[in-house]
Amino acid sequence: MADDTMRAWRIHEYGEPEAVLRLEDVPVPEPGPGEVRVRAEGIALNLNDLERINGGNMAFRPEFPYSPGMETMGTVDAVGPGAEALLGLRVAASTKMAHGGFAERAIAAAAATFPMPDDVPFPDAAAIMFPFHLAWLGLF
Repeated sequence: MADDTMRAWRIHEYGEPEAVLRLEDVPVPEPGPGEVRVRAEGIALNLNDLERINGGNMAFRPEFPYSPGMETMGTVDAVGPGAEALLGLRVAASTKMAHGGFAERAIAAAAATFPMPDDVPFPDAAAIMFPFHLAWLGLF
């Protein structure tokens, strides 16, 4: 695989995950102003991700084909102007427009990117953001 391509799970139509998710080679995205690119080392699977796969409840419907995934955990490997301080950090991030995270690299706003302590291993960090909050809300 060339340096300008990566693998991403994408959908071309709504349906059950095992029927519609396809592993494809796609261009590596580039961060814009105030954005970072995260090299994924862990991802979460959220209810919102399932709805972006099966066509359920969504405030915004991305244009096909696209990669689901509203979170990514990994290392910031590229930044746009204004996000230079995050370059090289281990992070948990919410992806741009809440999709694109089921890929080797994903774009996130710097404001939606949070440093991940070294003692939290990947992919365990995938349980930190939305899965933890939803579980906590469900219990309490």
